[in-house]
Amino acid sequence: LGKDVYSAGRHLRDSADVEPPSVGLALSLERLKFQMGRLKTGTPPRIDGRTINWDILDPQASDMPPKPFSFLNHEKGVKLRDRLLTCYRTDTNDRTHEIVMKNKHLLPDVALGDKGPRYCPS
Repeated sequence: LGKDVYSAGRHLRDSADVEPPSVGLALSLERLKFQMGRLKTGTPPRIDGRTINWDILDPQASDMPPKPFSFLNHEKGVKLRDRLLTCYRTDTNDRTHEIVMKNKHLLPDVALGDKGPRYCPS
């Protein structure tokens, strides 16, 4: 966490493998003369689910049937629709803010107001 660097990539479900980068997409965009650059993620750290009291959180179930992100999947639907996970919502409080402010020197630069576009790869 903090300023440590770890290998990037999206992990495949139920696997230690990471999906490959979308180099083909980047090459296609470059051929079409789109301006290329890098984005900062600002992705939050992952936490161990065994350390969470799920009973006090607000469950937010997936859409049924799930809506695909791409029109290309409109006909065939979502591939892993039988393996969806429920999301849970929580809130911060004064104690949470106190902990963050006490440890903000450990945060990566992107969390401290770095300028420029950001995205979340998740």
